[in-house]
Amino acid sequence: MTGAARAIGRAGRAPATERIAIGDEQIRDALLNAAIASILERGFYRASSNEIARRADVTWGAIQYHFGTREELLLAVLERSFDRFVWSLATTELTGTTVRDRLAALARVIWAHYGSPEYVAVMQIHLNLSRDPKRAQATEDAMLRLTDGIISGWRALIERGFGPEFGRLGLDVFIFEALRGHAMGDAIAREGPERVVSRMSDRVVWANQSRLIDALSEHVERAVATV
Repeated sequence: MTGAARAIGRAGRAPATERIAIGDEQIRDALLNAAIASILERGFYRASSNEIARRADVTWGAIQYHFGTREELLLAVLERSFDRFVWSLATTELTGTTVRDRLAALARVIWAHYGSPEYVAVMQIHLNLSRDPKRAQATEDAMLRLTDGIISGWRALIERGFGPEFGRLGLDVFIFEALRGHAMGDAIAREGPERVVSRMSDRVVWANQSRLIDALSEHVERAVATV
């Protein structure tokens, strides 16, 4: 994410050294994306180094050069996903005129991350690497750092959009858990073995999301009114 951010606004032709770096970044992104696709299609353990390299149209040596091992590559998938989410929290502004408008904007940020197919792959990576004796500590250290960033970014976004009283009332945590739970359930329903949501029309899915926003809005307005 940070490399992509550096590339924004770059004018003209980059020097040769920067062009090499950009090429390396593109290869890294291709490998990360190939790892996600492999896990979603074939499962965590069948997403081998060779399979990931094949999908990225590179040799196995590219994984070794950019990441060292398959496990380090998968940890980088997890870190990139959460880093992008933290960045979205930091750059989002909740500008709606009503509580419901701002909650809907907030929900879109949460659902874009936790409701994505990529997050289903991220969950598999975390569950498996955190139980690997050789990778557990590094995985948990990364998750602690990333979680701290999410909590900080979320609280800052809530305060920008709704004011400090949300935090004092505990509404920031309540809203996060409600929206995240819905998003993760939706992602699992789409990508899990039941494929429940895939049998439902988009109109039904959107209606359910709207009902959740309505319920949260009513709860928030009541809670704030009693202060």
